[in-house]
Amino acid sequence: MHARPDDIPVEDKPAYFRPVIPLLLALMAGIMGARYGPEWLAWPVGTAGVAAIIVSLTALIRNRNAKISSLILYACLGYLLLFTWTAEQWFPDHVSRYMDERRYHISGTVIETPGGSRLRQTCVIDDIEITGARRDPYQQVRGRIRVSIYGTEPMVQVGDRIAFFSSIRPFTNFKNPGAFDYREYMRFRLIWGTAYTDTHKIQVIPDGEDGGPTWRIQSIREALSGRIQRAADTNARAVLMALLLGERRQIPDELREAFNRAGVSHILAISGLHVGIVATAAFFAFKWLLSFLPPLLWRGWVGKGAAILAVMPVIFYGLLAGMSPSTQRAVIMISVFLMTYLLEKEHEIFNTLALAGLVILIFDPPALFSVSFQLSFSAVAAILYGLEKSPKGLHHVTRPLPKTAKPVIGFIWVTCLAILGTAPVVMYYFNQLPVFGVLANLAIVPLIGFISVPVGLFSILVLNLFSVEAAVLGLRLSAWFLDGSIRLIDLIARCPYSAVKTVTPSLPEILCYYLFLWCLFNIRRPGGAPGGSIPAATDTPAHQLKPARHQRRHKLLICCGNPVLPVLLITFIIAAADTAYWVHKRFFDDSLRVTILDVGQGSAALLELPRGPCVLIDGGGFSDNTIFDMGRWVLAPYLWRNKIRTVDTVILSHPDADHVNGLVYILKHFRVGRVISTHEPADHQEYMEFIDLIRDKNIPHPDFSSRPRSFAVNGVVFDLLYPPDDFMDPDAAQPRQNPNDNSLVVWVTHGPHAVMFPGDITADAENELITMHPDGLEAAVLIAPHHGSRTSSTPAFLDAVNPTVVIVSSGRPATFPATEVMNRYENRGIEVLRTDNHGAVRIISDGRRLTCKPMFDNSF
Repeated sequence: MHARPDDIPVEDKPAYFRPVIPLLLALMAGIMGARYGPEWLAWPVGTAGVAAIIVSLTALIRNRNAKISSLILYACLGYLLLFTWTAEQWFPDHVSRYMDERRYHISGTVIETPGGSRLRQTCVIDDIEITGARRDPYQQVRGRIRVSIYGTEPMVQVGDRIAFFSSIRPFTNFKNPGAFDYREYMRFRLIWGTAYTDTHKIQVIPDGEDGGPTWRIQSIREALSGRIQRAADTNARAVLMALLLGERRQIPDELREAFNRAGVSHILAISGLHVGIVATAAFFAFKWLLSFLPPLLWRGWVGKGAAILAVMPVIFYGLLAGMSPSTQRAVIMISVFLMTYLLEKEHEIFNTLALAGLVILIFDPPALFSVSFQLSFSAVAAILYGLEKSPKGLHHVTRPLPKTAKPVIGFIWVTCLAILGTAPVVMYYFNQLPVFGVLANLAIVPLIGFISVPVGLFSILVLNLFSVEAAVLGLRLSAWFLDGSIRLIDLIARCPYSAVKTVTPSLPEILCYYLFLWCLFNIRRPGGAPGGSIPAATDTPAHQLKPARHQRRHKLLICCGNPVLPVLLITFIIAAADTAYWVHKRFFDDSLRVTILDVGQGSAALLELPRGPCVLIDGGGFSDNTIFDMGRWVLAPYLWRNKIRTVDTVILSHPDADHVNGLVYILKHFRVGRVISTHEPADHQEYMEFIDLIRDKNIPHPDFSSRPRSFAVNGVVFDLLYPPDDFMDPDAAQPRQNPNDNSLVVWVTHGPHAVMFPGDITADAENELITMHPDGLEAAVLIAPHHGSRTSSTPAFLDAVNPTVVIVSSGRPATFPATEVMNRYENRGIEVLRTDNHGAVRIISDGRRLTCKPMFDNSF
């Protein structure tokens, strides 16, 4: 009699007893290769894939092993899947061919639920037709574009056909090392460009006809959304939309952050809990209905029939909820589980999880790089692996406890496993770890997962079929429990230490973490018993026992054969090397490193001083932080990636939005030693928030006129050259009307070399600066005044500074830098580096030599 697979100890099973896992890993490797490999590699990979197919078929025909060829086949498949995903851009009728300065008449169909704010709506259109003029014939083009519609009316919906005039612009990236590749992100969604229009310039043609299954599902979503809006208010409504329909865009940023800080953000994703509730309810409902059919009862097909029928509502709910990666994973796993019930076969959970990942990546290969896919699969894999490796340990812990406590212990252990499994992913993407995650989940998951979600699902999927009012009443009950949960989450999130901000782990650090976690779960005593368990007593007679020295030798051989020890050693070596590298770079490097960051139309520079201290000069920013927060999405990620959590000095040149707005987030989420600015007032919201944060966090901010004009930190000298102490004196002979001319000019010297940061000063301030410092203003590197504006960089100023390199920080090529200024630089033989072309620029000084080089090239 053969043992079932689940009866065989894991350590005694063959390597391929879960065959889908290596196939999934091979597919993932191929997808990764396509992302980072050259395009010309597609032909050799395709050839290798064809060869792997031939070898695999030959092996199957001859009943031989095809493991290696299967892995090669899936790796090639992964490469080609991602490569062909975006291959349509090479077609002559692709929308990217129209990304020029011309304006086109564009028409397309809205395919995603529009989002945005009251004054700005964004949507994605497909099935696009383009023409140069209304009377010219339309050209059908491939690809999608994102459309931003400014104004309050009309509000477009999925299925509407819209027409408007606009140019199509490509997406742009902030070209900083390790920065989020927004262009690639949109390309993976098959969105290639963006267009802008106003409400009074757009023609909306509502789609009143039956547009097929997608249109019907969207109509149901809109109807259910209307029920939820009637039943709940504000935050509860937004969370219910996420919990029941997978629509998370309505959740305010403050509420989303509260869920993150409390460690319960996973609840907002529709996953196994939601789909499992639907599957269970459907299975038992169908089983009850089929029990009234005698032929099925006689043949024992009631359960099997219920399993088959239950798959349909599971898939329907997945489509209704938007089929996010976590929803896809849950739908596939539960459908496979129901099919195993039908086929009367054992259910191998790891194979099922791998199969879910395989199916998702075959149909949507870019999903591998999405946060939701990585969080969902890392959490489930950690839970399953941890439970497989720790059943005996849990039994020993819970044996003396009452029965009512055992489920609680089990729930706590599952929560801990999920947190352990996702911690590196959370740190990598969100730079935050919840402190009270286990306790918060212990309180919130039962309230939301076992009360609000089931009641809400019953309301929209069952009660809604019979009575709209009954469905709304059920949703109100669900929202009532949800309101209490949100208050509790907000209370936890407001605790000062509910979450800690972390630096961004590197890929070697993430690898070390998972290897160490694997070692912990697989550590064993020399005798082969799991760590923490008691080896079984032996029945061997005493006279047959080996001498102690032979036993010691036997134990040594077992230890040497245990894979945990070499893996642990490798992990230690990698971690030690990584730690040594970062400790030396952060605290023992004697060089000055200046990075002029690409922040678009603005200015921001990070100065890493010898032996650790950091200085941030300006923070860039757009006009409104609610649209795009430069500090949150550009500055902070760069600092975290470089293991920086403390900024010793923040220097603000002047309070314009493109210099100060990015600093607000830095002051909120980093330790800041002091702030240096001119104290010039400004009446926009972000600057007032900047000043409030300085006051609320007691950050030293000395008065400009009373502080020293020069200070040194670890051999680097900072001179505040401008403006004069009395620049805000209303009785001054020449009152300053231009705020740009009040910019703080900083002269940074390390050894014989200097770098000048002049802010946005114009010609008048440049002339006054020359007069104030007749001994010279020479600097090897000059940050172009006012982003290379035609009102700055006068010949006299360039003669006084005499730079070797000028760095232009700008993001509007049509306006900045000015052509005449660029000609002025070129005529003097000055090397010009531009952040809009070259990306971030790195300046390094060892006290003797100074180098300046871009971190990207013009071909980016």
